[in-house]
Amino acid sequence: MSRLHLCAAKGFFLGWCSVIASLPMLSNSADAQELRAGTLFDSSRLHEVEITLPAAEWQQLCKQTRWQGGFGAMFAADPADKPFTYFKGDITIDGVAIAGVGIRKKGFFGSLDEVRPSLKIKFDEYTDQQPIEGLDRLTLNNNKQDASQMSQLLAYRIFNDAGVPAPRCSLVKLTVNGEYLGIYSNVESIRKPFLQDRFGSPVGKLYEGTVVDFHPQAVSKLEAKNKDADEDRDRVELLAELLATEGDLPMERVSAIVDLDQFLRFWAVESLIGFWDGYTQDQNNYFVYEDPATKKFRFLPWGADVCFTTGGGPLAAFGGDGHSEAIYAQAILPNRLYRSAEMPEQYKQTMLQVLDDAWNEAALLKEVDRIEKLTEGHLHEAQRPSSRSGNHGMPDLTTDRVREFISKRRETILAELESTPIAIAQQPRIPMHTEELGTARGSFETRWSEGFGPSNSDSELQITLKLGGQEVELADLSASAHLLQAPSFPGFGGNEQRTPPAMIVLKGTRSSDDKPVMVTFMVDRASIKDLPQQPIPVSGTFVEGAPRFGFGFSAPMLSGDIKLSPGDTELGEAIAGEFDVRIVKLRGGGMGGPQAPR
Repeated sequence: MSRLHLCAAKGFFLGWCSVIASLPMLSNSADAQELRAGTLFDSSRLHEVEITLPAAEWQQLCKQTRWQGGFGAMFAADPADKPFTYFKGDITIDGVAIAGVGIRKKGFFGSLDEVRPSLKIKFDEYTDQQPIEGLDRLTLNNNKQDASQMSQLLAYRIFNDAGVPAPRCSLVKLTVNGEYLGIYSNVESIRKPFLQDRFGSPVGKLYEGTVVDFHPQAVSKLEAKNKDADEDRDRVELLAELLATEGDLPMERVSAIVDLDQFLRFWAVESLIGFWDGYTQDQNNYFVYEDPATKKFRFLPWGADVCFTTGGGPLAAFGGDGHSEAIYAQAILPNRLYRSAEMPEQYKQTMLQVLDDAWNEAALLKEVDRIEKLTEGHLHEAQRPSSRSGNHGMPDLTTDRVREFISKRRETILAELESTPIAIAQQPRIPMHTEELGTARGSFETRWSEGFGPSNSDSELQITLKLGGQEVELADLSASAHLLQAPSFPGFGGNEQRTPPAMIVLKGTRSSDDKPVMVTFMVDRASIKDLPQQPIPVSGTFVEGAPRFGFGFSAPMLSGDIKLSPGDTELGEAIAGEFDVRIVKLRGGGMGGPQAPR
């Protein structure tokens, strides 16, 4: 090779080295060690997060939902059911790139979204890696219910200042596949690294509470987050039994299970910051950790994206005796505790201490100003006030509302504490739970029709229906399949742009009394094409009597699997399948008013 050619080759090689050196490295460990948990949760600046994954998989992720079966079906599901699946992609955090992470959608109710979904990023889902010291995953919340973008940032800081272990939080600008999705809250996940850092050990039993309380009929829905919690539920069940005790609460036995001093601080902070969607008011959004050092339950906050509001939330009226701003007590544990002789004064003193330790109006208002300036010009179109209509039927949580809340809260709380003991609901709200009514199994064949058309004349249906343990004989069997537009529920995640579902209706007449019976399945259309001949989790409704197309809380609901034949969701095309479902009825949760936990 000539000298000229050698020089050209050398120049080409060095040029490519320079280009490669300028690119962010996709690293599984070493290069990403520049990041630390403490750095990532620095809330003084906006962090940059960029995610890439195949476009088709991103669309599939966005369209996954809990809404199949309608408004109430998600509440009937078993907590172990996982509606969201992981997809493999890459992430860059503040310029540090990490390859091969797991990415999935998250959210339960008001935060669900098909355009700007909340996300979980699990670093070791596909690759054995721990790229960020002190973290094994990210939780990125879309702030859909928080126009101020600061509820979680402020709320968790106040919990921590009050001595209640809570996640750290920062704000990030999120981009996915080159599309900017706006400001997200980066919230520290309550998993092993969190538990190790706060308690010195991650081995205690950990449970997550989502629309559930310590009630004998509902405590099974408290989701175990580690193996020990799943295999040994004796103590959560015992607490439910103690709280259901007639007469005076056995305080000595309860205090042997629950760290009451810690719970009082947790309780006081939830009330102080107006966290109506937390445990003490809404039986929702909390973790319980059995501290290995004390063998007592410690309550940890979660889902704090709708704080700094007054009124107690949309279910406050179910308390029956008016709402108190100074004490949230619709959940079973706080309600029963407050009726113990010494508890009202203990709660008052705890609240006063929390006000001293964690409620500095001047500092909080200064932080509000800082966050408002920090996020200015970085909001996604959907986050701007002009495009928002509020959530949960309540006014939107704007920055001005946060300021007003902070300015007036101390005065409101102190005024109510003057009349200790404060009047609370005479009975706690029984938590939402399911009562099993029966089962339905069988198979069907029919064709797709548009809207709520009649049953197909040449359809076939075989069904074994059991109610109350007795088999129900049916006649005049028919099946139909319908292509619908997605129902909308404004204020409760209803702005989510969901793919229209498919509905399969099975009908019959009960031979014993000629009463009509209807089984209705709501099915994600994409699942029919993407998962043919595989069991698909399905939900829906069961109706006896006059047919009605209602998918709320009133009708019994279905929980189980359906396996469909491959096919297109086109009008006139054949569809066949097999089904195996439980028929359940939702109870409690405010739908039937306040009830005692008996």
